[in-house]
Amino acid sequence: MKKIYQLFMGLLAVGILQEARAQVLQNNGILQIGANATLHVQGDFTNANTTESDFRSSGTFSITGNWTTNKVIPSTYASSGKFVFSGSTAQTFSVLNGLQIGDFEINNAQGLTLSGPVLVNGVATFTNGIVNASSSLNRLQINGTSSTVTGAKDASHVLGYVARTGTGALSFPVGNGTKLQQLDFNRTSGGSALMTVNYVAADAGGSTFT
Repeated sequence: MKKIYQLFMGLLAVGILQEARAQVLQNNGILQIGANATLHVQGDFTNANTTESDFRSSGTFSITGNWTTNKVIPSTYASSGKFVFSGSTAQTFSVLNGLQIGDFEINNAQGLTLSGPVLVNGVATFTNGIVNASSSLNRLQINGTSSTVTGAKDASHVLGYVARTGTGALSFPVGNGTKLQQLDFNRTSGGSALMTVNYVAADAGGSTFT
């Protein structure tokens, strides 16, 4: 049976200390995580919709609850750091108009739901749990030829939409929530265009692909 894929073209600085922890964190000012620093939130994080609120990270942001921004974070503030979702109950990652990050990791058997596009410029790591990306507007986007996917398997992949830019060997870690049905694609040109894949659990019939 052929597989069907849908194809669509307050100031807080964490850095001086190596690690900081919080149970619930709401950012009403400037939150900046420095390189080699880690902020672990044992609960929810909210970036408030205020003129002063700002979020920048070149370190590691680890969270066990929900991550929400009520304000558009411009691409000029793109985070080069790592986001780790490591809860024991279902989590959500809610952004407005997209959020650019460095690395991404899911390590939650109960799963993570995306609300808004998450743009990964580094490594997307699938340790445990399903990423729910219900539409192309709530996609996991992996940017550039140098960005990679690691660890995708039956127990950890994207149920929904994965988008990629770049050329060469590109992996789209999609599946049906139980079984990984990864698409590996060798793209020889047009790397700046966004390529979006969604796995559909249905019989494509006997016709050849074109």
